[in-house]
Amino acid sequence: YATALERDGKSKQISAAAIAYGNATRVAIVQGEPVDPLVRAGGGGIAENILRRAVKIAKAAPSQRLETLRILSTHAHTAALASDIYYEIGLEISSSNISSAKEAFTIANEFIATRNDEETRFHIGSLIELGKLALEGEDDANKAVEYLNKAKDAHMDDADHVKLLLLVGRAHMALGEIEVAITELTRALSLPESPDTQNAHYQLAIALSKNNADKHEVDLHFEKALDLGMDPTTEAIEALGERNMSVMRALNRQYYKQFHNQADSGRSEGGILSGGGGGFSSFLI
Repeated sequence: YATALERDGKSKQISAAAIAYGNATRVAIVQGEPVDPLVRAGGGGIAENILRRAVKIAKAAPSQRLETLRILSTHAHTAALASDIYYEIGLEISSSNISSAKEAFTIANEFIATRNDEETRFHIGSLIELGKLALEGEDDANKAVEYLNKAKDAHMDDADHVKLLLLVGRAHMALGEIEVAITELTRALSLPESPDTQNAHYQLAIALSKNNADKHEVDLHFEKALDLGMDPTTEAIEALGERNMSVMRALNRQYYKQFHNQADSGRSEGGILSGGGGGFSSFLI
């Protein structure tokens, strides 16, 4: 049933498909081999695979994502699964309800703590998001550093490590500790490229400029940030000039992005020929 709903592909049924997979998890738990609830991620058997599929589908739904994720959290049969789902819940509400998002990320960490695993003591993604909320949502750089320092020596994938070091650097810059910020941002750029690498270059350019560094070095990091896809900012344009090739490419990219977004919006509203938005038919009146 769950697979049939998923294959049907109708947007209104995506959440239903996710819940159906969640219900299938219960069957898999009963019929499968017993699983230690404190096992690491990946050790929860076929039931874990099914529930992770349900979460992935829920995240792709056009609506009811939060409600669906909360339902799926009740099906989690391991602490690792529960922590990952609460992390997704926190991400879903972080832009609209900082307090509830912090609670979800904190719960995710508490589930990991129940495992008493010295190698993995935190839910890394949740700690990073708690630091981000402290820095961006609450304007509390000291609290951000406190959260992020807990995870600095933990094992994590390279993309999370870049994201963490970027936030640490930004927090220290907000505290006026520019040298420390430069060190952390430079560390972020020593790691393999990730989606946050462009911002690490940008923030390092800002930090270097505050530290009266060589203009060539500052400009180099602004250019790298733009070349990696970052939208042009006032600081970057003022530093490089409007005739700089990296700036011109970024401005062109931004223009085409806005153009396509407007075109997509026009199509969704019916476009000219369908009569939406004062289209072709209005000229016949």
